[in-house]
Amino acid sequence: MSRTFTQDERTRMLAAIDRVVQLACPEAFTGDLCKPGGVGRIANHLDALVEIVRRTTATAAEPYLWQVLEDVCDYCDVQDPSCHCPLRHRNLCVLYKCVPGITQAIAAELIAMNDEAYLRLHPQWQ
Repeated sequence: MSRTFTQDERTRMLAAIDRVVQLACPEAFTGDLCKPGGVGRIANHLDALVEIVRRTTATAAEPYLWQVLEDVCDYCDVQDPSCHCPLRHRNLCVLYKCVPGITQAIAAELIAMNDEAYLRLHPQWQ
């Protein structure tokens, strides 16, 4: 079973995510950060994102994108029952738009924290 993060570790991980989003999508930091699809909503999905990064060994972005669709988007109140999301469709969901950078930031933090669940499937970082 995966360990629970301390508040400091969660804060550190969210700060790393903010840094990559700031570079890839600086407009995400203007206006209401907690609007649907906004950068402020990423924290709500941090546990699911960490689990995706822990279990995924892919080097391409697509497997991460598919898992975000299943493990995050399927539980988002913006997506309708047919799995259509008006924010994703218009490229307004910061999380989905920045999945590659976000997953890399999470992986880097898991390595820095010596996260056993991550390192077990990613031995090249031990």
